[in-house]
Amino acid sequence: MKNSLYILLLLATFYVKAQDDIIKNIVAEATDNSHLEILAHELLDVVGPRLTGTPQMKNAGDWALQRYAGWGIDARIHEFGEWQGWERGITHVDLVSPRTRTLSGMQLAYSPSTSEKGNNSWISNNS
Repeated sequence: MKNSLYILLLLATFYVKAQDDIIKNIVAEATDNSHLEILAHELLDVVGPRLTGTPQMKNAGDWALQRYAGWGIDARIHEFGEWQGWERGITHVDLVSPRTRTLSGMQLAYSPSTSEKGNNSWISNNS
């Protein structure tokens, strides 16, 4: 019984040592060879924001395919449904009553349409 306990304790020590080495290798890889900062800059600042169905989404997919190809990874874009493409475009808002005034406005992505009665809610960025 004692011998079994000593053997189990010895094996557990080797297992912990092996895990410690694996963790050290992962940390060394992340700190010494990380491309995270470069990739994040390219994707977030250069490629920029993207929504489903926009040209920016296609650009982001093409960017990812180029990166994978550069690393020797065979990849392709899988389509999951058909989405109507759109771009934000120009928004112009005028107040016509009780006085005429041009307002600052912006279309919000994935906003619900207004009902037939209209929508009297609004968002102010002048608070």
